[in-house]
Amino acid sequence: MKSCEELGVYSEKSYASGVQFHRRALRDRRKSKSPRRNRTAFWLQLPLPDHVDAKRVLLTVDPAKDVDGFHPVNVGYLSTQRPGLVPCTPAGVMEILKRSGIPVGGKDAVVVGRSDIVGKPAAMLLLNANATVTVCHSKTHDLSGVCRRADILVAAIGRAGIITRDFVKPGATVLDVGINRVTDRRRIREILRR
Repeated sequence: MKSCEELGVYSEKSYASGVQFHRRALRDRRKSKSPRRNRTAFWLQLPLPDHVDAKRVLLTVDPAKDVDGFHPVNVGYLSTQRPGLVPCTPAGVMEILKRSGIPVGGKDAVVVGRSDIVGKPAAMLLLNANATVTVCHSKTHDLSGVCRRADILVAAIGRAGIITRDFVKPGATVLDVGINRVTDRRRIREILRR
């Protein structure tokens, strides 16, 4: 909020829970369809609490204002290579590759993680850039073997310590975009040794 204020951008936080959350989201959806100049974007912070149906709430967001690109319309645009709003972390992965001068076309890319927020959109962006893409997850058989074939390895699994040096072939590009909270000091040291 402070950064928005410094840039002269109006921002507003809204908190709600349960049924109240659904009602407020639906009301805001109706408001967002009106031509209000000060509401040009909507950001729904995921994940939502377990008792809130995130997929239902996402449907209430105007796709043209969905800055995270999570609305099914924007997901459809991404999968069919049409211009639209793209989730920020996968877009960041592609920007890092571009700025680092790492070619994507024709490369074997492995995305470890199948979330709607990072894994699937990252895979679609890599595929759209002509990489050969494999999507893995925690239940993939021989995960380390699949990862070792990757020229580009994107770790987005959300569990610390799954990807180790044994998963990476020499010369591969590795981007770790998973978010993990590890508070046990012994566990942190163990992960760092890998």
